[in-house]
Amino acid sequence: MNKRLIQVLIATVVIALGLFLFMKNINQPVKTPVSDYTNKVHSELYANTQEVWDGQVTVKPFRSQTIGDQEIGSATGLRIEWQAPEQTFNHFLLTITEQESGIIKMESREHEGTSLDITDLKPDTKYIFNLQACIDPKCETWYVAEQEASGRTSKYFFQTIKEQFDPNAKSSSLLETADDEFIPQVIVFLNEDGTKLSDEEKNQLTVGAVYIDKNRNELIAQISQDKMFSYAKLLNP
Repeated sequence: MNKRLIQVLIATVVIALGLFLFMKNINQPVKTPVSDYTNKVHSELYANTQEVWDGQVTVKPFRSQTIGDQEIGSATGLRIEWQAPEQTFNHFLLTITEQESGIIKMESREHEGTSLDITDLKPDTKYIFNLQACIDPKCETWYVAEQEASGRTSKYFFQTIKEQFDPNAKSSSLLETADDEFIPQVIVFLNEDGTKLSDEEKNQLTVGAVYIDKNRNELIAQISQDKMFSYAKLLNP
């Protein structure tokens, strides 16, 4: 084998090796420095991510409805929507953090999903949401959405009702709830026309027992004002 041929073979190997390493680096995600995300609630997700993507994560009311002149959502749920990354991944994992207490829970969503309805939340409470696109089934490696989204659940809205409601007559279909589930600070009472009670009216209002009418799937609160008893139904569970 002459010297010229050996030089050509060596050059070919070097070029091939260089091309291989170049393509490998192109396909390898660049990790984002943790210092850019130290202000995040879950900075560890950003410190250990393979890459950050623009997930456009948004928090919306769950089961939104118009009551009176305002749009309100569920007092115990929120809807999360996002855009999927272009990179290959297995599934989504959403970390939900109650801001005041720091209590955390997680919900997963399949690869094709771009939204998730989160329920069993507390009323009038702020939550932080972190979204991961898990690369493997166990989520040992992941991409993380750049936005750390937040949202607050609604207060409970009860509306007075004309119909007579006799819990004693319907006791077989009722379940009385715990008193601390409906503390006054997270309840808004509305008149039949959807307008809010005035502060003076609210101060005179006393909330008695709260019942679940299983036949109609409604929550009914017994309320009293100036010794007059009436009932109100929950509009946004």
